[in-house]
Amino acid sequence: GAPGPNTFRRGIELHSMGRCNPVFFREFQKLVAEHDWAYIYNTVHLSTLDDYTANRKYLSDILKRTLFFEVNPAKFDGIVESKFQHEFGYRYFEGIAAGCILVGLENRNPNFEKLFPWEDVLIELPTDSEEIVPFLLNLYEQKDRLRHISRANTRGALLYHDFAYRWERTLAAAGLKPTEKLLQRREALFVEAERYA
Repeated sequence: GAPGPNTFRRGIELHSMGRCNPVFFREFQKLVAEHDWAYIYNTVHLSTLDDYTANRKYLSDILKRTLFFEVNPAKFDGIVESKFQHEFGYRYFEGIAAGCILVGLENRNPNFEKLFPWEDVLIELPTDSEEIVPFLLNLYEQKDRLRHISRANTRGALLYHDFAYRWERTLAAAGLKPTEKLLQRREALFVEAERYA
């Protein structure tokens, strides 16, 4: 889960998982070398997973300590493979749930704003490599704005993206009413989200 609503100190400035934009990666390395930023990224890509629960816990522990989390449209570097579709994967949802500031390429999927209907859910990074480091350093100094975005992202995850909402829509599509436990969960999510308002 996310850190509490009044906790904002994050020891990892930047995290990239999976495919990383090579231009961003090169510039992120400058932040490490010149500004002592902590940057976590993949160096090995494995195709097997021995324990998914341990992996989910590890990811949660890392993300709730991460300030900026790089996200890009799925297969952004495989235009032929993606056939120019702008899809988004779990990273967006994982990042907002942890209260990270999502940074990366714009996502032009028409459903993006429907799924993430709050301001600054994704901060688009400049595509000119010379502008990336100054842009992030400037953003890094905007502590109040970052705190607001972090809280809004966690709140949005609680209000829009818990599986309780998907299950409720599934039940409704089948003509079934939500169970008492589902209603209790929805109420608990709302109460928790209000802590981030």
